[in-house]
Amino acid sequence: MHHSGPTGSGWRDPSLATAVNPVNTNHTLHCHINVNDGSGAGYVNAPAGTVEPTASAVNLTVSLGSVTVPDVEGDLQSAAVQALSAAGLSPTVGLQQACINPGHVISQEPAAGTHVRVGATVRITVDTANPRTCIIK
Repeated sequence: MHHSGPTGSGWRDPSLATAVNPVNTNHTLHCHINVNDGSGAGYVNAPAGTVEPTASAVNLTVSLGSVTVPDVEGDLQSAAVQALSAAGLSPTVGLQQACINPGHVISQEPAAGTHVRVGATVRITVDTANPRTCIIK
């Protein structure tokens, strides 16, 4: 199989060619590879068992998978950013003087336990209030 994607790189994968065209693996299939939204599903534009003519374009969609958003509420900003990055997510930080838990994450979106695509943005809000001036109950 030859892949010609956005980067112009190419590779051959005979096992995938067999899966796409189990009747005749002596031909190179030219494919357009797409990436889906990370829902975990991958698909081909032709039903299973379909024999495509030689040199036909076959559209494949490959999932990069999903990850579960870790719970970082209550963590220090640096620990939260590290945990989100280690999970394959892109953290963004908002600041709020809330006097809830100064110096720590007080909210995150999406919520912990949510399944999102790899590389998704997770917004955390850090309480920037001064503990000396807050009355914390």
